Amino acid sequence: MADLHWKYHPALKFAVPFAAGIAAARLAQPSEAQAALLLAVSISLLALAVAGRSPLLPLILGCTVLATGALRGSMEMPPWPQMFSGEEVAGAEACGRVLDAPVLRGEEAEFTVACDSLLFMNCVVHPGSHLLVRLRDTTPFDPRLLPQPGDRVSIGGTLRVPDGPSLPGGFDQASYLAGRGTGFVMTSSRAASVQITAREELSIPERLALTAKREVRAFADTHVGGEEGAIVRALLVGDRSGIDPETAALYSRTGTVHVLSVSGLHVGVIALLLFVLVSWIPNRPVQLLLFAALIAPYVLLTGAQAPILRSAIMAVTLMGARVAGRIGRPLNALGLAALIILMLDPNALFDVGFQLSFASIAGIMLIAVPANRAVRTHLRIVGRWPVLQWLAQAVVLSASAQIATLPIVLYHFGAVSIIALVINIVVVPLYSIALGASLGGALAMPLLPALADYLGGAAALTLRLAGEVVALGAALPLASVATGAIGPVSALVLGAAVGRLAASRHLLQWLLRLTTVGLALACVLVLERVTDPIAGNDVVLYIMPWNGRTAAVLVRDTCASLYICRSPADSASQCRLLRALRRRHPVERLESIDVDTLDILNEGSNVMIVNARPREVAVPGVPLMLSATRTRPIACVGAGGDPLLQVPLLTPVERTIVLAYCGGWEVVEW
Repeated sequence: MADLHWKYHPALKFAVPFAAGIAAARLAQPSEAQAALLLAVSISLLALAVAGRSPLLPLILGCTVLATGALRGSMEMPPWPQMFSGEEVAGAEACGRVLDAPVLRGEEAEFTVACDSLLFMNCVVHPGSHLLVRLRDTTPFDPRLLPQPGDRVSIGGTLRVPDGPSLPGGFDQASYLAGRGTGFVMTSSRAASVQITAREELSIPERLALTAKREVRAFADTHVGGEEGAIVRALLVGDRSGIDPETAALYSRTGTVHVLSVSGLHVGVIALLLFVLVSWIPNRPVQLLLFAALIAPYVLLTGAQAPILRSAIMAVTLMGARVAGRIGRPLNALGLAALIILMLDPNALFDVGFQLSFASIAGIMLIAVPANRAVRTHLRIVGRWPVLQWLAQAVVLSASAQIATLPIVLYHFGAVSIIALVINIVVVPLYSIALGASLGGALAMPLLPALADYLGGAAALTLRLAGEVVALGAALPLASVATGAIGPVSALVLGAAVGRLAASRHLLQWLLRLTTVGLALACVLVLERVTDPIAGNDVVLYIMPWNGRTAAVLVRDTCASLYICRSPADSASQCRLLRALRRRHPVERLESIDVDTLDILNEGSNVMIVNARPREVAVPGVPLMLSATRTRPIACVGAGGDPLLQVPLLTPVERTIVLAYCGGWEVVEW
């Protein structure tokens, strides 16, 4: 256990306070000048501590790194007027460079733009993030006239900040797009609003990436085909546009959705293949250079997302340690990967993919390794049978990743897959085989089409088998349990319990602390349910976006009514909405009601609409506190000993207003 000491992991020792500084900057939102002043003070104290050989030197060094993280985080704060999640601005204009080829979905075209400038609200800003453009033109247009990668474009339309979950446990579009570097969505209803201002030549890496993506798509469509071909495109280049939503829902229910996208697992498989390939070279420095040169194109091809970068940096670091004759420490390589990614993009810290990727790998390193050692020591029969040994290692590996990511999963998704532990043992090896076959087939297609056809068939068969296993698991009644999303404090408490488990030194201590994790989970879920201002009320109102418009969902006992304004209510969206509602309410059916205006809910109803954006709810039995605290989310607060549901307003108010329901909503003094 001495290997877990901080002195063996200097990169991790810097990565933790650096990440803490970024998180502190997000909470406190200091200006760059304030963060720079804090860093200057920290550096001055550090210089004094070094000169005087103070025993507080490690603490001051940690504070200096934290201040550096805070400065880096403050540099990513938007320099334009604050916009809320889901807020729209009509008549906005954007200029930038197209990054990828347009994807056609029916009457809609979608592509990503590296945005140079945005013009809205009478100001011009430089967002520093990508712009997702959605062109919805009902009139026929020639797809060949759409912009192509490298084109400079000017776009006019409605600018929107991506939404978070509309309902508890719903899809978090903001986090999904933020993980891909996209901060805004622009929607236009006319193809003529997209004007190509210049055509630029693509760089050599960009041309190679586009060529590789076209070859992968051709291999997937020609030699694999069907839904398995769409999954191959997702595995190799991260294109999930062809995956059926129902298929994605099955994988999500069984806790195996991570295999449908390019992840660290896939980079690990490719890194293993490359290691076998380069290990025949006698010169070790040449091995390292060739290994890095071969893995870098795949990282660029898949968009250099956080899980991909993490796995690639760790692989190159461990390969470098082998070349230098040093002991490879995976935990230190993990810290180095986190430090590099956060220095390049501090906002990656708040991306769900980043959090899950690093938490799962840390759990495998800190929990699975000693647990496997304990299993071999105390269950000697496992070591005698290779099959039992492999099965035990797979179970421990899957369980460690599930335990380490439990606080993050509950915080973001509010649901836990019970059978993920078992399903992953079967699905992950099958997908690893399919990935190797697909990669080999795509490389062989230009020269050996017969071999590409054989490997494509093998990949299709393997993926079809994995799909059958997932469908069988998803059909089980307790495949996924909806617990409801937990708050940040509860997530930290549960994370502390998991951290204590990771620091266990022997089997008995590990078992006791595992029991502590279970007790912490039970306490967190009970307390979240008790303190939830919405749960337990007979009538609840949700304000949410619906097909580009605002809609309201009124929940009364076991029935929910969806009020929509001149917008079609498709059955698939209603099913997703009903599943989300059931995570918090015992809703049995959902009915749709077309209305001209949502004001009818204010008449003769014991619920009230405060604002459409951000979404706000009014609940009988819990007084509402309407305030001008614009940056805070809806939350239950205590004032004068009474619980209040605080609702931030989009418009300023002279004083805080409290409403209570007594047969109707009335202003009360407090």
